[in-house]
Amino acid sequence: IFAPKLKQNILFVGVFLLPSVLFWGSGVLKEGILLFALGFFFYSFFNVFIHRRNLVVNIFMLVVSVFLLLITKQYLLIAAVPALACFFIVEKLSITKPFLFYLGVYTLAFGAAYGVTALTSENNLVETLALKQRDFIATSKGGVFLQNGREFARVAPDKKVFLDTLSKSTFKIKPGSSYMYWKNENLIDTIFVSSSADTATYKLVWDLPVAGSALEVPVLEPSIASLLKTAPRALHNALAKPGVLSSKSILEKISAIENSLVLLFLIVCTLWCRTGMQKNLFSLCFFLSITILFLIGYTTPVAGAIVRYKVPVLPFIVLCGIITFDTNKLKLFSDKPKP
Repeated sequence: IFAPKLKQNILFVGVFLLPSVLFWGSGVLKEGILLFALGFFFYSFFNVFIHRRNLVVNIFMLVVSVFLLLITKQYLLIAAVPALACFFIVEKLSITKPFLFYLGVYTLAFGAAYGVTALTSENNLVETLALKQRDFIATSKGGVFLQNGREFARVAPDKKVFLDTLSKSTFKIKPGSSYMYWKNENLIDTIFVSSSADTATYKLVWDLPVAGSALEVPVLEPSIASLLKTAPRALHNALAKPGVLSSKSILEKISAIENSLVLLFLIVCTLWCRTGMQKNLFSLCFFLSITILFLIGYTTPVAGAIVRYKVPVLPFIVLCGIITFDTNKLKLFSDKPKP
């Protein structure tokens, strides 16, 4: 009785009482809807495809949860569908090494997504990630972002005097000013101008302050080699940022302590790993978590944004540890005779 009860308590804390989940999930924000939709998506999927019960109600819930995920964060659905498909196949075919099966399926899924996007869209999957990272880095540095039919330009936040205001949302860049810009047909290559001779008119896109928790991240180039090279740093940022020493505000410090406790919990669970764990469920949580963590780590250079984006996947990260954790180790400590 001891072990299951303890795991239930740890699971309750890991799903409902993590500070980030409580803070971001309890407000009138997108995260509350995400947690609701993701929870019902998994619940209804298991009832429809694994347990086969209350099919009408659960199919309706599945459709509603999919719709909510599509209008909020589609990438969560994209990451979850392969994991759930793998879980279903492993259960039905009784595959003995589910982790390797998941690894193969996710590798094939990545290759297929890369090939399809390369053939059907302007940018392949890796180029899209690189562009997302570039946009986020640019916005984290703040400044005035302008656009016209030919160019997308950025004027540094301390260089706003370089702008001539034509109307509330229309500007020109003063002659002799310094700025950077990108061609609309090629948003990858950045062009730096030290002395402007541009007389074009621009529309205001954003006027952003400098992010208070910006991180130094390696620039992701649009290539598979760069994706692999920057993977360790991306995973580290997603799991461990903000750090205890680098955090500044109270909210950042709370998030940093939470990150440290979650990582410590995962280390303890790895050291006290039990035999006979639910390998299929562990693989599902692991591959869902690692996919989202890599997406966050590759594209997000701001610690505050990482904390918020990680909220829907935090319970799955904790669940990875709970599945592997051997509670009998704690029972040995509790059974020691008192002096």
